[in-house]
Amino acid sequence: MNNAQREDRDRKGIINGVALALVVVATLYAAFTSAFTSSKVDEAQTQRDREVACTSQVLFDTVEALNDRTVKAAALAEGNVRLIDAQAKFLRTTLRMRDGGVIDEVARREALVTYLDAIEKFSKVSTEVQDARADNPFPTETEYRECRNATSEE
Repeated sequence: MNNAQREDRDRKGIINGVALALVVVATLYAAFTSAFTSSKVDEAQTQRDREVACTSQVLFDTVEALNDRTVKAAALAEGNVRLIDAQAKFLRTTLRMRDGGVIDEVARREALVTYLDAIEKFSKVSTEVQDARADNPFPTETEYRECRNATSEE
């Protein structure tokens, strides 16, 4: 082998070595970039999962509070109707006189007892509605943020 052939072979070896080194560097760069991007995607997905979990919890708590309040409000409305009916009956009985200008005391007493019972029940249901609001409040923005922070620390 003469010098020209050796130099040519050495040049090709160097070129092949440089090409191989470039391929290895490009592959390593691609691998690191892919891993970095993948970790960013994982972090974003984890953050989304936290937000979805906390939003779901807030929605669940809101619906639960609404359901409780709806049930109590319906009971309050029914109690209000019973109260108005009892009051009307009591007033009709009190203002109506039997023949001869005498008030029917038995009917008036029964109407009064019914009216007072309706007042008591309405008052009780009204208190239950207020208690339901206090015992089962709507979730707040602060609770949502605390949920997100608590799940991000896990």
